[in-house]
Amino acid sequence: MARRAAVTLDSDSLLGQLETGARALGLELPSERLSLAVSYFRLLERWNRAYNLTRLSRPREMVTRHGLDSWTVLEYLRGCHVVDLGTGAGVPGILLACARPELSVTLVDANAKKVRFCRHACLELGLDNVSVVRGRAPVLPSVPPADTIVARAVADLSVLMSWSRPLGARGSRLIAMKGRRPVRELEELRGMGQNARVHRVRVPGTDLDRHLVLIDLNAEPPASPGTS
Repeated sequence: MARRAAVTLDSDSLLGQLETGARALGLELPSERLSLAVSYFRLLERWNRAYNLTRLSRPREMVTRHGLDSWTVLEYLRGCHVVDLGTGAGVPGILLACARPELSVTLVDANAKKVRFCRHACLELGLDNVSVVRGRAPVLPSVPPADTIVARAVADLSVLMSWSRPLGARGSRLIAMKGRRPVRELEELRGMGQNARVHRVRVPGTDLDRHLVLIDLNAEPPASPGTS
C-alpha cells in the first residue's frame, strides 16, 4: 500500500508540474488532457528502461523537455491534420494529440522499435485521433495531405522543405523545432528565395534555447486578373 501511494503521489506531482507549465505557456487544458500526458510519460519511462527510446530517464524531465517543449507549437498549428516527421517516441505528435483531441495526427518514423512503442502508446491511452506510419521521408506510404508538418530536430531546413512539400495540402505550414537559432540554415533558405518566420520560445522550468521556424508551403496561386 505504501509503495502504491508513493507512485500516486509522484503522478500527482507530475500533474501539478505539467499544469503549472501549461499555464505559463498560456494554455488552459482540462485535467483529463493533462492526466493523459502524464500517463504517456509513465509509459515512456517503463519502455525506455528496455528499449532506450529517449535519453531522458526521469519523468520530471520528460514533462518539461518533451511535454512543455512540444506544446510551444500549439498556437502556431494550421488546420486540423498534423504530420509529425521523425516522431521518435511520439514527440511532439502524441503530446499534441493529448492536448488537442480535435486534431488528427499522423506520426512518421523509420525506426521499428519506436514505431512499435507509438502504436502501443496510442492503444494504451485511447488516442483514436493518432495514426502511426513506418517510413522514411520523402518516400512514404499514402498519408492524407497535412495542414501542418512538424519536425523536431530532424534535418536542415532545406531538407525538411523538400520532404514536406509532397506531404502538405495547399496552404500548409512547416514548423521546424530547433534549439539555437539556425542562422546558417536560414541564410541558405534566403538564397533559395524562401521566406521563413522565426519565433524564440521559452520552455517553462528550463533554460533551453528554443526556436520555431515557420515556413508556408504550397501557397495558394495568385488570383487571375479580373477575379475577386
